[in-house]
Amino acid sequence: MDRIIGRLIVTVLGLAVFLGWTSLKSWWTGGAGGGAGAAVNKIPAKVWDGGGHKVVYRVTGTGKMRVSAWFSGRDAAGGQEKRSLETWEKADAGIHEFTIDAPLNSGATFDATAEEPKTGDSIAITVTADGKELCHDGQTLNEPLKSGYAFGVQCEIDDFAGPQGGAAGVE
Repeated sequence: MDRIIGRLIVTVLGLAVFLGWTSLKSWWTGGAGGGAGAAVNKIPAKVWDGGGHKVVYRVTGTGKMRVSAWFSGRDAAGGQEKRSLETWEKADAGIHEFTIDAPLNSGATFDATAEEPKTGDSIAITVTADGKELCHDGQTLNEPLKSGYAFGVQCEIDDFAGPQGGAAGVE
């Protein structure tokens, strides 16, 4: 009986240490929404503290797809990247619109990739910030996809504001 109680105590202590470590690690890195290299399996309505830009990410596709947004933020002087957040989710065919409250001094790479695309499928994305279109990309698959290839579209935006509040830094 003493042996069972001893094992139970060791198990409970091990679990407490594990939970304490993961909580401390989450606090240290900023949790799911914030530290360097954080990842979330849903496109968020708010990135970090938000308050800088209203970003609208619109995706249209004729088949199932994976939509992604990789956010990066810099210090107030626009210097080195301070944090990043990778987000993604699965989406069915149709139109999907994500409104995101993004902070100042931030940008993102937006990507939509078709899953099991067929000839004739199409996919498109449009990104606006504060009512201004910053990027649009669209494609139609005109022939069967070759093995090892992906079918998708991407927009990269260095800073949602740009130097004059426009689309500077869009690739």
